[in-house]
Amino acid sequence: MTQHINLKTVHAAIDPLALYLSAFATGGLDTLMASVAVIYDPDIEALLGGGPSPLDRPLNVTFFPKQSAQQKRERLLSLRDLASIIMETNASGDTDEQAKTELPWLKLARFGNRKTDKGALRSNMNVEAISGVEIDYDGGELSIEDACRMLEAARVSALAYETATSRPEKHKWRVLCPLSQELPGSERERLVRRLNGLFAGKIDQGASFTLSQAFYYGGIQGRRPDVAFADGRFLDLADDLDARALEKVRPTSTGKSTSGKVDERALLDAITAGEDYHGSTITLAGYWATKGVGFVDAFAKLQKAFDEVPKAQRDGRWSTRRGDIQGVLAHVYGKESAKDLPEPIDVDTAFDSEPEGEKTVAGFALDHDGVIRAFTKRYRGKLKFDHDAGSWFRFDGSHWQAEKTKLAHHFARKTSTEMARANPKDGAVKALKSVPTWEAIERGARTDRNFAVTADTWDCDLMLLGTPGGTVDLRTGELRPADPADHISKVTAVAPIPLANFVPERDCPMWLRFLDHALAGDAATIRLLQQWGGYSLTGDTKEQKLVFAYGPGGAGKGTAINTIGDIMGDYAVNVPMETLTVSKHDAHPTELARLRGARMARASETEKGRAWAENRIKVLTGQDTITARFMLKDFFEFKPQFKLTIFGNNAPSLKDVDAAIRRRFIIMPFNNPPAERDLDLPEKLKAEWPAILSWLIAGCLDWKANELIRPSVVNAATEAYFSEQDVFGQWLEECCEVGPSFVAKADDLWQSWQGYAMRFGEDPGSKKRTFPEHLSQRGFEALRNTAGIRGAGRRGVRLLEEAFDEDDQIG
Repeated sequence: MTQHINLKTVHAAIDPLALYLSAFATGGLDTLMASVAVIYDPDIEALLGGGPSPLDRPLNVTFFPKQSAQQKRERLLSLRDLASIIMETNASGDTDEQAKTELPWLKLARFGNRKTDKGALRSNMNVEAISGVEIDYDGGELSIEDACRMLEAARVSALAYETATSRPEKHKWRVLCPLSQELPGSERERLVRRLNGLFAGKIDQGASFTLSQAFYYGGIQGRRPDVAFADGRFLDLADDLDARALEKVRPTSTGKSTSGKVDERALLDAITAGEDYHGSTITLAGYWATKGVGFVDAFAKLQKAFDEVPKAQRDGRWSTRRGDIQGVLAHVYGKESAKDLPEPIDVDTAFDSEPEGEKTVAGFALDHDGVIRAFTKRYRGKLKFDHDAGSWFRFDGSHWQAEKTKLAHHFARKTSTEMARANPKDGAVKALKSVPTWEAIERGARTDRNFAVTADTWDCDLMLLGTPGGTVDLRTGELRPADPADHISKVTAVAPIPLANFVPERDCPMWLRFLDHALAGDAATIRLLQQWGGYSLTGDTKEQKLVFAYGPGGAGKGTAINTIGDIMGDYAVNVPMETLTVSKHDAHPTELARLRGARMARASETEKGRAWAENRIKVLTGQDTITARFMLKDFFEFKPQFKLTIFGNNAPSLKDVDAAIRRRFIIMPFNNPPAERDLDLPEKLKAEWPAILSWLIAGCLDWKANELIRPSVVNAATEAYFSEQDVFGQWLEECCEVGPSFVAKADDLWQSWQGYAMRFGEDPGSKKRTFPEHLSQRGFEALRNTAGIRGAGRRGVRLLEEAFDEDDQIG
């Protein structure tokens, strides 16, 4: 009889995976599912800490229309969205097999544009990054519901879907597990091993372990495939599964797997004695791999066996064979697994010639300083500690990413325990297995010069752009492999198509059609938008300008600006309009702090009746140092790298249309709304994001070569905007005459201007401060008690209302 146990009360003491793997090994499927019923609790979600489900995180999914994979399309989708696509896809044919060949294929990965000799884009060498892990099951025994129960017992999130040929009597399905971040393809096999262990080696070993393997999806002949979900953790964060991970089962020359029964003791004796050393080691390692013994544990077992050989019985090749352990194990487990070991041990130094009493392993002392040195040797170039941010950063293959899961503490624990395991008989290793030691190692490593950085270290080269596929040098447009030494801490949402392979009309036709309509077919304005977008990719601010995309609702300005900003990913930030318009209170320093390191600052939804905060805009579009701080943190200074890009239906007013403001504003008109709006257009454009990023990079090169080229349409719109906003200029035009021989009393001019401004609802400003400034900016010279003027006056202007007489001219 199945006994139901509340998982929340026993989770710390009982390992669910151990229960069901034991049941599978001893009693088959029925016993396995009974054990899952025991360990699974519907309230397991409470153990996961809440927060958004991994099933809702957008992932990069590549679709191939055909198995030949000569074309591809990338989309950002959550697994829930992907499930809908899988269920809605269907194909027909004269037979089920023929219908199946018409189905499309998918892969949780991002591919480049290199093709094989047969023109296929899907190859191992063309995988740029993985966003998830897929496994294939054709065993017939487990349903997708069974699979999801097992995944939830292990607290792993996944989407499972039936294949087109699955039947109740013979289940066939795929499982798709999301990752918390994109990872290099080299990480995939390690993660597949976790799932292989989870399903006791019953998954398809060939398809599941192949890096570039894609999987067809959808139903056939009108039959909809079933889907199911498991909610839990991201697979790459489920480190506890490594304890039961299974290597890919490789057949022996006889066709049998290496997972059969072996005599471990006899093989260990043969290995340490040198009898068929390599053959026996490979046999034993293969057996351990299929039984879930990890690489590090296998290494420790073999070391222990060698160390137990009495010194009197060690022949001349004992140390050589012991030193070969790592290489032989790497042959069986794979080279990637070998990276989990401490640095290789110099066997001759560590054992044959070791001074009595010196406690070393891999050349490092078994104390805090020694472990810190080992930690540094292993993780330098992979980790940095930012002393301004107070956090660790990890290089993920494309950029340095802030680490929020105490990864450095995990690595400190890993280094300490592995050094302890390598010297089990040394009395000093006990301290290396304690939490205070791990914390001390992590804290001590922060100060090592290999790790210590400050905020000024990041993103110093203003012409380098981090992308998931590598680094773009914006001086040349070249896409090259990412280099940790560049200290890039941001990344775009997608990788671009290399410019050498980029054909805009072929690669982003929807984007070009959209812009052609939104900007009324004006090629020069489209070019300016491309230049501005390319300039925004850089950290350069020499133009000291902002773009205000202005026009009626639904005209496309938001789609254009948001598409560019979304593609820029980490480099773009949103700015509240309150930061840019006049309010009763100054902008809080925390509003400005978010702008540090950003290259595009976008704002939207301008309100009627608001006025630009002109002095603040001058600061934000200049090159002067900005002072800001984060909440409850100290003030800091930074040089701006961002370009302001604003869009809205309403144009805020300008109080003072002076030369400094005039040279900063670029008004880009969007005045051609479509007859029918396509509300799904932003989502459709995501498929062209890589190409649009290439289009922006081409715009950057155009900007570098030619600077910003403002077409007549933009100049006209900008001048019209200034004319509307220049109330002072309108007063001069309507109420005054301008000429070098005219003079006027200052009081008379003020009375006229004050009445005019108030009649139109404008603030006239200060008689003693702003009004004289405006007159001087327009070129009217101040005078006093001269040219027939008593008191203060101005030369070059007079009021129209005054009757002309000789006193109004300078003879």
